[in-house]
Amino acid sequence: MAVAHGNLLHSSSHEEPRLLTLDFDGTLALTSQKPPGGHDVNDAYGEAIGERLGAASQVAFMHRGHDHEMPAEILERFIDASSEEFKDTVEYVVRRKLEILTTQMGDPLPGGDGWPRPTDGFVAFWEDFNGVKAIRPNIGSAIISAGHTKFQQRAFDMWGLPYPDMFYTDDTLGQLALDLPLELQAKPASLMMELAKSSWAYALKHKGYDLASHIQTIENPSLIPALHVGDADKDRQLAEKSGADFVLIDELEQAASWQKVRTSRLLAPLMLSEVILDA
Repeated sequence: MAVAHGNLLHSSSHEEPRLLTLDFDGTLALTSQKPPGGHDVNDAYGEAIGERLGAASQVAFMHRGHDHEMPAEILERFIDASSEEFKDTVEYVVRRKLEILTTQMGDPLPGGDGWPRPTDGFVAFWEDFNGVKAIRPNIGSAIISAGHTKFQQRAFDMWGLPYPDMFYTDDTLGQLALDLPLELQAKPASLMMELAKSSWAYALKHKGYDLASHIQTIENPSLIPALHVGDADKDRQLAEKSGADFVLIDELEQAASWQKVRTSRLLAPLMLSEVILDA
């Protein structure tokens, strides 16, 4: 049996670079819930938009909601993106939305959990996944989200969980000057997945990881096998465009959905290896 352990833990297929990417809102965190007297993400957006653009825009936004869009995509509904006020309006709405949401982090929900509550099954999965990463440094993780890095990091801190290796969020796109239309940058466009794969390949190169048998993948990061986990059709489309596998986090079957992540083609051999090793 000890030999079997060794084969599992050192087989070439298990050591190839791999990447797990995850959406945040609705996938890891139930930000659509709200603490008593508090806000969900749509409420916070609506209040910020109302303050900046007036009640009519707030009502129009609330009718549709954020729809998993980046802030700039949302505000294109109300303002010409080429106008002088557009950038300032995006910055104001993002800042005000985050102020509203950040101040209520940790507020008690029914049952005693602090807001935002993680989806059922995520915490146990993430702890086990990071146990795998401790012995398999070839597998990376990244958030790909229309949200904001500091808010998401604070949620991980609140849950007592380690961060993923990378955060590719609206903040990332805000630092780019690619002169590309938003639809070529935000989900379901593959830009952030490609950035995550390239960054992970670069990290493995410079961490001294033995890449001799996987040099072709490292030199062409688009070949890195990936699994994307999300709760929306845009997440499924991102996976399809990126050649990644996909698991949907079903709002009504959250724990069962995370079990599907465990048993996915990308992760099942690695999670099984750790179970055997622990035994």
